[in-house]
Amino acid sequence: MKIKIKFIFISLSIFLIFISGCLNSENPNAFNNSESKKILDNKDINKLEEYLIPFDGYKYDNINISKINNEIVVRATSKDLDGEDTYVFIYKNGTLILKSYSLEALPRQVKEKCINIALKNEEIYKNAEGYVTVKRILPQTSKKFYMPKVLFSVTWHSKDKVVSALVDLDEEKVVKTYIG
Repeated sequence: MKIKIKFIFISLSIFLIFISGCLNSENPNAFNNSESKKILDNKDINKLEEYLIPFDGYKYDNINISKINNEIVVRATSKDLDGEDTYVFIYKNGTLILKSYSLEALPRQVKEKCINIALKNEEIYKNAEGYVTVKRILPQTSKKFYMPKVLFSVTWHSKDKVVSALVDLDEEKVVKTYIG
């Protein structure tokens, strides 16, 4: 029993390190916005909205900004989307940098389509159990695993394992899987 618990703990730890690495970005030019971004100082914290990337064609209705030590945490929701987007920024050498993000504010039909595509993969289908989350992955992160485009991470969380599929919605296919 101890070996099984230890194995689950190690597997989950490796997965969390993997996902953490996937969602971290230190590229100050990573935003999909044609205009160049100004360096923000602490007085201009409300201008952070310029740096946020809601799902295509949607706008955030509620944005909550907090500062924790040297990190600026932004939580954003839209009445038209399920879920919440979370961004963590830091200042490095006077430049505002997106450190990490978790983008779960998505239309319900997009989430359902991503789940259906993921379940078409036999490996995922055989192992998917527990509750499922769907997150949008930005191009600067997805290029590490596939190509620089918006992808979706569909992940099932159970007490025994984590099963995840990286989905290309345009191509309607799973481009990477993780079972741990």
